[in-house]
Amino acid sequence: MKNSVKFLLAVVIAATGWTRIEADTTSEAGSKTSGEVSLEGVVTARSIMGETKGFFFLQDDAGGVGVVMEGDQKDLPRAGYQIKLTAEATDKSYLNYKAMELVNTNANMPRLTVVRDASDAGAVKDALGKYAVVPGTKFEGSKFKGGEMIKIATSNAKFDAVTSMPLDGYSVPQYDFNFFGVIASNDIVGGDGSGNILVTTRVVPVSASETRKFATQQTCFTCHLVDKKLVGPAYLWVAQKYKNDPDAISKMVEQIENGGMGKWGPIPMIGFKGRLNNDQMTELADWIHEMRWELILNE
Repeated sequence: MKNSVKFLLAVVIAATGWTRIEADTTSEAGSKTSGEVSLEGVVTARSIMGETKGFFFLQDDAGGVGVVMEGDQKDLPRAGYQIKLTAEATDKSYLNYKAMELVNTNANMPRLTVVRDASDAGAVKDALGKYAVVPGTKFEGSKFKGGEMIKIATSNAKFDAVTSMPLDGYSVPQYDFNFFGVIASNDIVGGDGSGNILVTTRVVPVSASETRKFATQQTCFTCHLVDKKLVGPAYLWVAQKYKNDPDAISKMVEQIENGGMGKWGPIPMIGFKGRLNNDQMTELADWIHEMRWELILNE
């Protein structure tokens, strides 16, 4: 009976010219050059290149693979989404999107791959397609142009980085930061595959870890968490509220200094006047405000 089924399947495939490749991992999917693949994973980075073109990266335990998506970019899955994907394999480094099923909108991001030396070709190759952090990097330029490349420099290497459409018009941050996202072959943006690009999920100032320690010392995390409501609002909510406000820092400093109630509910915030100086309050406000990049990149 089993042999009969196999024979019938072979006849169907021969007659239609269509083949289906079941790929259990992104690694298997990325190695195929044709056919349909099905896999499941977590979206680690994405970029909107225009109204009808974008791409994202899907990662599982075996690695990661890029997926080009044509059509309405409102449907482009966000970082942290866990999805079941159907796609078409290509002879490039990426797959062509066909359909997806949303499994979870708040999945845990994969374990970070750390690329400490961006000039190390072996380390970069090992990180391709995976959720990674490249410490101590800096953007070159003054304004982002959505859908275009911008140079990113580390202490020993330079990359082209993709500027997703939501970044269009924003001023480029002029500080050293830790880059979180995906290193990928440039063929996903029309290159010849001989070079690499960086696709950003979030950027975090190098100084953020020290500010976080300071915030902990000042008991800020007694009332606030980064992404969830505690007593007070999540810091990401505050960053969302002020992300396009030119007076964001001064408004947040005033709130930290004087406290108050009503903006986020009936529970009052205790002011830090006399406990922190203006520079310290400004440092905290900057730290919260810089969280806006993660929100902008996921719009």
